[in-house]
Amino acid sequence: MKLTGQNAINYCRSPKPAPAILLHGEPNSKIMRKYNSIKEKLLGQNAANEMRITELNGAELRKDKSLAFDAIKATGFFPGPRLVFVKNGTDSLSDIANEIISDYQDGDTLLIVTANRLNTRSKLRKLFENSKTAISIGVYPDPITDQEIEIAIKESG
Repeated sequence: MKLTGQNAINYCRSPKPAPAILLHGEPNSKIMRKYNSIKEKLLGQNAANEMRITELNGAELRKDKSLAFDAIKATGFFPGPRLVFVKNGTDSLSDIANEIISDYQDGDTLLIVTANRLNTRSKLRKLFENSKTAISIGVYPDPITDQEIEIAIKESG
């Protein structure tokens, strides 16, 4: 499902678990802020220390697709939700993402994919946007909105 504007801002502030989330566009710093916000809200602040996050690179997955499936099915030592984070996603990941989204059960490991600009014909983008359970959020180099400034001020105290 494609989230834009206020819906995308609200989702990043208060995300609900989804089988997979795609954050695409530019600049990368803005994408990473949204990723960090979603990650912290869904997993908590200690997720990285508790080894509940697996980071993969899109290039690694192009060579060995089983890395994603192994990470999704892995169980951790620490309790709590788990996350597989794929950086630099491209259309070559669409088959893997489709299988992960299709097989998702409540409590499974979450998938977050970040990508640079994806055009509207992109297989990966279409997969997420046309899904009823996965989420696609486009990130653009627009200036920060007044609401985003107010939220940042409120959160920082």
